[in-house]
Amino acid sequence: MPLKPVDVFISSTCYDLGDIRAELRRDLEAQKFIVRLSDDFDTGFGVDGTTNSIAQCLKNVEQCDVVVCILDRRYGPPLKWGTAPELSATHVEVRHAVAVRKPVFYFLRSQTHRDCEQMKSPDYKPKWIEPGNPERQKALNSFVAEIANLPQQEEKSNWVDTFDTSVDLKPKVLKRVLTSFPAHAGTLAADPARLPRLVMQPLSRTPQNFRGVLKNFGVGPAFHVVAGVVSASCLTDAGQHNFSGIGESGEENREWQIPPACLSAKRGVWYCEYENRYGDCYRVEVPMEQQPQSWSFGRDKIYVKAGASAEGTLRTASGIVWQPIS
Repeated sequence: MPLKPVDVFISSTCYDLGDIRAELRRDLEAQKFIVRLSDDFDTGFGVDGTTNSIAQCLKNVEQCDVVVCILDRRYGPPLKWGTAPELSATHVEVRHAVAVRKPVFYFLRSQTHRDCEQMKSPDYKPKWIEPGNPERQKALNSFVAEIANLPQQEEKSNWVDTFDTSVDLKPKVLKRVLTSFPAHAGTLAADPARLPRLVMQPLSRTPQNFRGVLKNFGVGPAFHVVAGVVSASCLTDAGQHNFSGIGESGEENREWQIPPACLSAKRGVWYCEYENRYGDCYRVEVPMEQQPQSWSFGRDKIYVKAGASAEGTLRTASGIVWQPIS
């Protein structure tokens, strides 16, 4: 099953948060996410000219994997449309995401959070949110309470992360999404620009051992390199060597002992695991009967660390799940 990037819909008021939305888009797309912005048709936002803009937003909510909701000082104008004409577009999008069981992550500007907390006192006049508009102040306060309050939220997330600027918002969004979609790391690792290509070039082979040289033909160094022979029947790692790293254009010459289980069954898999400078993890597997030919990317079985079980993945003896990219 091919690796699929996570599809993120960003829900917020547009005119006042244009810079934040644009920065988030750039940051997430750099990490290989698909991003949907209703005010930017150059993103993954789908457009159907036969439906109105709000219906189109709700359709995009249904098609995405996760919704990122950003709340600041504006609630937004009531829609005066549909079944909830008193609600803003952001509020409708979030309710619809919850209704269709899409995960929603909430991010609230710190000044907004302080105003909402102070509004528990009936005499408090907000200093930040919707200045001069009491009705929308109440609407935004109710929206925040709807998101965060328990026990109303006991069956879904009521986590709300606060932020001060876009600088601290972006890593918080990335952490929430990556934590909830660990398999996305595999999509990122499959980017050709991030692949350090370790190639094994055999030197000699006897029934009991195998000698070869590991060469790095990729972009950047490979770290935490582990290479050895594994039994095809029990996945028990054996005869392995560990290297702290192999630099770009570097090489390591080693001899590996072939485990008795592989000798008796006349089957085994030569494997190598390593990381790139970004922390992406790779695993290569080559049946021993293919030796002494060289292996390389594009021909032999290459896996990236997927982070979750899925069809077609490999789980090693260490419990790590790997997804094939070739």
